[in-house]
Amino acid sequence: MALMDEIDRIHKPDRRRFLAEILPARKPVILTGLLESWPALAKWTPGYFERIGAHKTVRIEYGNVLQETPRYSEWDLGKYMRHLREGGGAEGNVAVAEGLPYLAYFDLFAAFPELRADVDFSYWRGRLKFPVGWIGPAGSYTGLHYDIADNLFSVFHGSKEFTLYPPAQSAWLYPGRKYDIGSVLSEVDARNPDAARHPLFSRAMGTKVVVSAGDTLFTPRGWWHDVLGLETSISVSCFGFGIDDTLLRGLPGAVKHALHLAGLYRKGNCACHKQHKPRTP
Repeated sequence: MALMDEIDRIHKPDRRRFLAEILPARKPVILTGLLESWPALAKWTPGYFERIGAHKTVRIEYGNVLQETPRYSEWDLGKYMRHLREGGGAEGNVAVAEGLPYLAYFDLFAAFPELRADVDFSYWRGRLKFPVGWIGPAGSYTGLHYDIADNLFSVFHGSKEFTLYPPAQSAWLYPGRKYDIGSVLSEVDARNPDAARHPLFSRAMGTKVVVSAGDTLFTPRGWWHDVLGLETSISVSCFGFGIDDTLLRGLPGAVKHALHLAGLYRKGNCACHKQHKPRTP
């Protein structure tokens, strides 16, 4: 994979500039300084979630569920956070660590409604907002995919490395038929590609960017990306659906998801239905 130029960093753009300039440009941008006034930036630590998560059951994934066979189990959130705090990851090793437990696509604000006061998603005022949390160790990994909605990805603790590819490179990225809600998945394991199966992937040109605590990455819909945890991290994606997203992608996506849950759409070929793994205490 060749590398493209670095993406821009913009400090504290106001909402008007974001909507008038950054959003229409349809390019990823790092937005800095936005989280300085958010209570979550100082408050959301592994120790904090260990305290509030005691006896809260969450679903944990293992490894790269987007390109591999999905594996999940249930953990007590408090014990999971203690596991991370005590070094349950691949700290100091930026390679993907196979089989690490990862609290991904977590409905954080359904589990803890009081935490909504710690964040500010007003950039998406007037849009349908779908925030989800991501909590995991160094080496945790989300495989190559693109989302059907624009995304503001904010990091409150730790750091993550994104590799981004523009929509025009889809021909090299092997869109697959494996189902995942709100996303289109690549067949390629981008961190360990198989040149025999996916020879065109070598033509893809990506942009690597580190998103650190206090940063927000704007990723427009349709931009392919994978995400590697560089250290224990706590993040939130806030997907924003405008009118066109809702009518053209959101509503059809909701219908597909209902059909999938009923076993009528891509049954047995998805990233969401688990292959059981023994419960971890």
